[in-house]
Amino acid sequence: MTVLEKAKELAQAIAECDELKEVRAAETRMTLDPDAQDILREFQIKQREFYNIQVNGGELTEEQKRDVERIENRMSQNEYIRKFVGAQERFEALLNSVNMIIAQAISGNSGCGCGDNGAADCCDSGCSGCN
Repeated sequence: MTVLEKAKELAQAIAECDELKEVRAAETRMTLDPDAQDILREFQIKQREFYNIQVNGGELTEEQKRDVERIENRMSQNEYIRKFVGAQERFEALLNSVNMIIAQAISGNSGCGCGDNGAADCCDSGCSGCN
């Protein structure tokens, strides 16, 4: 089997994995929640506004910083946004693990490392399998 065939096989496995299914389901639930949509819309508007301020060398005022905190609190309190973010984080952890396995194979380093990400930086057996 060629490298590209293996890559297609990996891509298919990722496309069918539970973590991605969870992200898609959580995203659908979040998009159907009017409160979540209002929060996200407000977040995007403020994000653009604050980005433009910082890109132009400005700093956020105390009121703008409070706005950021208020929106972040609203996001963390919304069940659908919280579940979506959690699902995204789990999917990202899976992708990071895949990348680490590939990087280790390319570098010839088969050690698990158990670095800053704890078990996510390890082989399938977790940190107990290192050594």
